[in-house]
Amino acid sequence: KDPAAAAIFLKADAKPYAIGETLVQADLAAALSAISERGPDAFYKGTIADAIVKASEAGGGVLAKADFEQYKVRELEPVKCNYRGYDIVSSPPPSSGGVIICEILNILEGYPLGYLGYGSAGTVHAMTEAMRHAYVDRTASLGDPDFVENPVGKLLDKQYAKDIRDKISPYKAGVSKELTPAGFGESTETTDYSIVDDEGN
Repeated sequence: KDPAAAAIFLKADAKPYAIGETLVQADLAAALSAISERGPDAFYKGTIADAIVKASEAGGGVLAKADFEQYKVRELEPVKCNYRGYDIVSSPPPSSGGVIICEILNILEGYPLGYLGYGSAGTVHAMTEAMRHAYVDRTASLGDPDFVENPVGKLLDKQYAKDIRDKISPYKAGVSKELTPAGFGESTETTDYSIVDDEGN
């Protein structure tokens, strides 16, 4: 339904590509090539930023060229946790993924998943409920630290995970809406930007 997405992911006759057909994203290739050749300035000060600002304006957005030109990279301490002897190191807020993965693992650490078995009803139930609680916390508690306080310490705390486990019924699925504070909502789309270095990290 989105014209920009349709122009990329549908063929000229508005039909989707079939298995085995080749999808070529020339604009994406050009953008990635420009970044590869010219570094950050290609993104923040070049035609890529211009295109994003133009799309933002067309959609009633607020992004301006100055937002890109004045952007500064911040190096933040990663989120760290431990799961059954494994050290987990991940991205901190504004990314929510690292905090949530650690919260989920902290909750799951209290269940005998090895005994319950991969794919068993007990394992799937424990994983689902851990994810349910963690994603409710993400919606209600996490955001860009430039604008909101992120209770990372609380969400990564092993006692907090135990408190959540104590609330989870082993026999009945929870209801996410019952856990979500009143007035909280979430947009229906997501954006992801992946960075790869010359060592494949």
